[in-house]
Amino acid sequence: MTALAAVVLSQMLIILSWSDARFGTLPNIIIVVLAAVSIGAFLMDNEFTGVVKSNFATNNNLTTEILAESDIGAGACEEEKMSIFS
Repeated sequence: MTALAAVVLSQMLIILSWSDARFGTLPNIIIVVLAAVSIGAFLMDNEFTGVVKSNFATNNNLTTEILAESDIGAGACEEEKMSIFS
């Protein structure tokens, strides 16, 4: 936004002294194009982040319970180790 305000001010000053400063319009055009691309990228990033958060909130069915040893079958692993080494 600051870049666009600066370009508007710069272009107004260029118009006031057009004969001496008309070539200052070219950098202003470049700045406007770069600012537009930057704003577009920012808006796309915000839209993508919003969609991801929305989808994650809707589709996240995972539980948040703490995993215990009984959940991963630690006892079964110990029995297999014993049978391998005996």
